[in-house]
Amino acid sequence: MRPRGTTPGSYVNGRETFLAAIRWEDDWPVFNEEHHEVPESDSGFQEDFTAPALHPRWISPGIHPARFAVPATGGGGVAPTAAHRASDARHLLGVRARDEAWEASAVMAVSDARLVLRLGDALRAGVEARGASLVAHVVVGGLDHALADAPRPEHGEVTLCVRAVEAHQGSPYGGPDLIELGHLDDNGFRRPAQFDGRYFSAEVAGDAVSCRRHRWARHINPGP
Repeated sequence: MRPRGTTPGSYVNGRETFLAAIRWEDDWPVFNEEHHEVPESDSGFQEDFTAPALHPRWISPGIHPARFAVPATGGGGVAPTAAHRASDARHLLGVRARDEAWEASAVMAVSDARLVLRLGDALRAGVEARGASLVAHVVVGGLDHALADAPRPEHGEVTLCVRAVEAHQGSPYGGPDLIELGHLDDNGFRRPAQFDGRYFSAEVAGDAVSCRRHRWARHINPGP
């Protein structure tokens, strides 16, 4: 785990794989984290969907993305088949967030579209182009709350943006980062809403799942 923020430390990216050399001294393991030279990797990319098939980076929970999202012929772009419900991830075209700080943006040409950060059906947030408005919303457990509502830019296309940035320092209850929801225009990033990233950490999300399972178990087999 990589704890971040104040105590007890939120685990933003969940479990991560690390590599370290080991040698035995007097029957005790001694680790040398500098032994292996691991090259740095760049996870940033730009995608115009001009290739005839989707890049392997694109994923969708429970279904292969090629079954509902096919790159358009000609000028590029992709038009996934819409899901029946906002919480339905079977038609979600996504990539995994692997960095501590990141920004994801998408140019939306259709009338209604959504860019989301998702840990599960009950834990997601995003910004949505809906009619003449841009709506930032968050879902935590059974609470679906609209954080902000802003006018949509007048031109047809809109670039929605979700990003994770460093949290403000000094607070005794500071989270690992801040999640910002907004859009991009000629003047840069427009942020109508932000919230504490601890709610989208593996620590808090895992606790919520454990709590729900515990309540379900007590309901099925109540104790004395």
